[in-house]
Amino acid sequence: MANVTEESVVEVLNSVTATAFPTLAEFSGIKDADIFVAYIALLLMALIPIYIGSHWSLSPKKDGNDKEPPLTTKEAAMFPLYASGFLLGLYAIFKIFGKDYINFILSIYFVLIGAVSIGHVLTRPLRNIIQFLGLGRYLTAYKLSLTRNEEVDLFNLTFDYSNIFSLLVGSVVGAVYFKHKQWMANNLFGLSLCICGIESVSLGTYKIGLILLGGLFLYDIFWVFGTDVMVTVATSFDAPVKLLFPKDLAFFESSNSRSFFLLGLGDIVVPGIFIAFLLRFDKRKSEKKAHFSKVYFWTGFLAYIIGLIGTVLVMHFSKASQPALLYLVPSCVGSTFLAAAIRRELPELFAYSDEDEKKKISEKKQE
Repeated sequence: MANVTEESVVEVLNSVTATAFPTLAEFSGIKDADIFVAYIALLLMALIPIYIGSHWSLSPKKDGNDKEPPLTTKEAAMFPLYASGFLLGLYAIFKIFGKDYINFILSIYFVLIGAVSIGHVLTRPLRNIIQFLGLGRYLTAYKLSLTRNEEVDLFNLTFDYSNIFSLLVGSVVGAVYFKHKQWMANNLFGLSLCICGIESVSLGTYKIGLILLGGLFLYDIFWVFGTDVMVTVATSFDAPVKLLFPKDLAFFESSNSRSFFLLGLGDIVVPGIFIAFLLRFDKRKSEKKAHFSKVYFWTGFLAYIIGLIGTVLVMHFSKASQPALLYLVPSCVGSTFLAAAIRRELPELFAYSDEDEKKKISEKKQE
C-alpha cells in the first residue's frame, strides 16, 4: 500500500486546483487559482453552520433545557455598544500588555467553550447513528445533581454515552489546537460555536432583527473604516473566533507562520440568527399546509451568499479589509423585506413573534 504523505496530498490538491479551478477563477477575474479556492472554502464554511443552526433552531434542545429567551428591543439596541466596549478593551490590552500573554489566557477560555460546543454539535448526529444501529441502550440517561437542603438545585447535569464521547472528541481537538495552533482545529471550533449560537439565540421579532442588524451594520463600518481597532484586534487575537483558510495549499502546517484569509464568526452568527428567524417564520406559515415552504429562509440564505461574494470581490480588487456586514445586512434585510412586500405579507412578518410561538408550543404540550 502506498504511503500517504503531506507532500503527496498537497501535490494531488495542487493538481486538482490546476485543472478544475482556473476557468472559474479566470471568469471571476481572480487570476490566482489558490486564492480562488480559499474564497470558495470560506464561503462554504460560512454556509454550513447557517444551514445547520437554522434548522436545529426549529426543535427544542435534546438535553431537556429550554433555549435562551428571545432578545429584547433594548438588548438588540445596546448590543453594538457592548461590542464596541469589548473591542476597545481588547485593543487597549493588546497595546499595553502585548498579545502573547493575553492570547494565552484567551486561548484557554475559548478551547474550553470550543470543546463543549463541539461536544454539543456531535451529540445529535451521534445519537441518531446509535439509534439507527439499534444500540439505544447506550443512550440511557445519567444524572448528576447537587442540592441544598434537598430543595434548591445548585447543580444539575443530565448526560449519556453520546455526550461523553462527543466531549472527548472536542477535548482532543482542543488539545491539538492549544499545542499546535492548527488552523483546521481552529475552524472546527469556529464552526461549532457558530452552529450553537445560531441554534440558541432567538431574535424574537423581525423588528428586533432589524434593530440588531442595523446597529451592527454601523458598528462594523465605523470600526473598520474609521479606525484601525477592528483590523488590529482581528489580526492580533489568536483564538478560534474566526474561520481561516490558507492562501496556499500546504494544509498541515501550523497557523503561526502562514498567510491566511479570515472571516469573523460574527459575520456568520449575526446574519445566521436572522436567517434562522426567517426559517421559523416559514414553519409557522406552513403549519396548515402539506408542504413546508421555506420561501423566506431561501431568500435570506441566497442573499447572504450574494452579500458574502460581494464582500470577497471588493476586498480582493481593492486590496483592503472590508466590513462584511456592510454588504450582508443590506442584502439579507433588503431581499426579505422586498419578498414580503411582493407577497403582501409584511404585516404578518412584523407580527410574528418567537415568544408567542414558544407559548403556543408549551400550551399544546400541556393539553
